[in-house]
Amino acid sequence: LLPPRGAAVGGLFLVALAAMPWAGFHLSAFLLLLLSVRLLSGRGWLRAGLVAALSVAAIHLVFRLGFSVLLPAGVLFR
Repeated sequence: LLPPRGAAVGGLFLVALAAMPWAGFHLSAFLLLLLSVRLLSGRGWLRAGLVAALSVAAIHLVFRLGFSVLLPAGVLFR
């Protein structure tokens, strides 16, 4: 029912969700976005990395600094 790439992104989402307590929000979201953009757009790694980094930075600015929401740091970065 799902296209293979859509199913792969769904699996990546579940892996990122499971890794978040260990790796933290920022790293998990970056890797999820990096792999999702690379998989879905077919663009190069550099563009996918740039999109992922800018997206995570924007999320951090809006939620952490703008709304004062605590984003999970993860065990890795404590």
